[in-house]
Amino acid sequence: MSSPMTEKQLKAKAIQYYRENSVLMWIEQVLNKMFLDNPKDMAGYLSEFFTARAQPPVVASITITKLISGAVGMLYKIHVQGHWLQKSKTLTQLVYEMPRQHDQALTSVESDDHMEMENLTEEEILPSLSDSPLSYHSLKSMDERLRSWYDHRLTSQQKSQDSQCPDDAEKTDATRKQGGSLTKPPTQGIKGKTSRPATSVAPNEIINLAPPVAFHSSAFSMAMLMAACKSTHMSVEPYQAVTEIANELTSEHESKETRIERNQLPLPLVTMVNGLIGGTGGPGQQCKCIRHILIIPKPTLTPKEICEDLLRCKWQVEEMLRVKPFPGSQLLCANGAPAIPMDRPERGLDFVLDVLQQLQMKDRFFLGLHLISRAIFDPVKGKYEPVSGCQKTPEEMVSFYADLVGKYPQIQLLIEPFRKEDSQCWAMLHECIGAQTLLASTNVPQPIVSTGSTGAGGSGGISSGLRKTSAPRPPSQLGIPSSPSVATVARWNLSRLPKSFRGVTETDGTTAISCTETNEAIPTGTGDLEQEKPFSSNADYNSATEENTTETAGENKAQFCSSAWFVSPEAVQDCCLMTELIEATHFMQSQNKSTIFDIQSMKYADVLLVDIAIGLSFSFISLGGLGLPEHEKRLLHWVQAASKYMSPETTQAPSKAYGWSNFGRSCTNE
Repeated sequence: MSSPMTEKQLKAKAIQYYRENSVLMWIEQVLNKMFLDNPKDMAGYLSEFFTARAQPPVVASITITKLISGAVGMLYKIHVQGHWLQKSKTLTQLVYEMPRQHDQALTSVESDDHMEMENLTEEEILPSLSDSPLSYHSLKSMDERLRSWYDHRLTSQQKSQDSQCPDDAEKTDATRKQGGSLTKPPTQGIKGKTSRPATSVAPNEIINLAPPVAFHSSAFSMAMLMAACKSTHMSVEPYQAVTEIANELTSEHESKETRIERNQLPLPLVTMVNGLIGGTGGPGQQCKCIRHILIIPKPTLTPKEICEDLLRCKWQVEEMLRVKPFPGSQLLCANGAPAIPMDRPERGLDFVLDVLQQLQMKDRFFLGLHLISRAIFDPVKGKYEPVSGCQKTPEEMVSFYADLVGKYPQIQLLIEPFRKEDSQCWAMLHECIGAQTLLASTNVPQPIVSTGSTGAGGSGGISSGLRKTSAPRPPSQLGIPSSPSVATVARWNLSRLPKSFRGVTETDGTTAISCTETNEAIPTGTGDLEQEKPFSSNADYNSATEENTTETAGENKAQFCSSAWFVSPEAVQDCCLMTELIEATHFMQSQNKSTIFDIQSMKYADVLLVDIAIGLSFSFISLGGLGLPEHEKRLLHWVQAASKYMSPETTQAPSKAYGWSNFGRSCTNE
């Protein structure tokens, strides 16, 4: 039996303990600081000092609970409990929605996914998180586990479906239709061919909808980022916590040449009016190519001026439609903006400019167009139909949009003007108007059917922007998006060092990015990176095709990302993991591309999406229409955060603080 320590030994051990844990240093610091500051509440002063230096929380438990299950969809809640400041406390709670699948088969899979997600949390994720305080390391490790599990489960489900009819391709296709994996519209059986010398007609390629587990994985990753941000110290704003996490995550593999300074504010994009959704039959509904007409604040405005002006615009639109309504117009759609019938694009543009003119704000805003491309393309004829009865080849659409921008120089942004398959036309349009207008590709898949039809392009469409959340999720009738997924771009960012950028070459001011994504919902593995092919000229880019990555994948298409990237975190085609979003945004910004964060597509996470956009220095935030309280709440949160960001201490002029540096020179254009 050991003898008790003497008083001298105990004192020496205590001093050693305090020294090793920096307690003496902290006490000396706080006493000196408190003497200089001379606070009245000394206990509160000491408490605040040590709280700011407390260890981040350790996750103790994670539960995923189904709240409501009905004919419309299901609500789940993720609850994260942890230990912080010597107490057990709730780190975050996140309620998220999963749309009900279109058939009973996927509904049963959905239940299995929920159980599998709970097992993954208990057996793998929670043990890894409970070993150390919550940090960017733990977020990265958790997302890597989620990605590996998600890819493996997706592959297993696909093999299970394929094995049911291994020797009969037609039966396999039928099985996939029933399972929601691969569907084709009736018009897709014929590949249209034309004799046009410039480009050949590429048929619409159809993607798979993400399985139910994609919603669980995305929400889980979002919840853990929320926990990490909320558990930071009181003096740190959430967007600052996001920036800190992003800097730590990317600093592991970036050099001085590739380091990104995340110190610019995103500008809000607000939808003023929508094109009418399919099936309404309203008079004057002839224009098919306009999805949304956006207004973009000029970067000379302060955050307060931007917020006030946007709200005034919303009220003016509502007043004008009440006093003199358009026949067949809708005062409020699901994205928070009204819809008006248009016989041509000029009708909607003139209406928006009239709103700005009446408010004397024409010199304070630019315009943007979120376009419809895939749904107005006829694969048999190889032509687009931007206006009813007016069919145009892809090359003629280049002139169509160039003429429109020439007529309305206020247009500074075009989102999704073409399908991904018409890659040469992206380059042609960039050559025509790229000096004054951002061309944005997007990871959001578009419907392949006409907007006047039912399904994905109608009122229940997933990508229409006017989706009714009360409609069950339809089978996939979505085409491949014009830009790669978040996961693929994240892999590009991780693979480019220490080697030079792979699959990227500059061609006349544009960046051609070779993407190996196929019709598979998730591009997995690293083999696809080896098959990316850079293009040294537009001719090379137009003629190049990707090799097959798998026997069933089919021919890969070259992916073209123009001067901007419109990215949605919604789990339509793939899950969206937060650390992958950080890596993907880092890559696009390193290529000097403007980035647009579509936060309106996410019905949960509240204002954290705004903090993510600010923390990652996106160029724009797409808010949707301000007719919904949650959208207006996000705008108000943006102005509060932006006002703090641009406080007098920063000594930055507004035009320098905003992330739209590429077009800051045009701020005086009308």
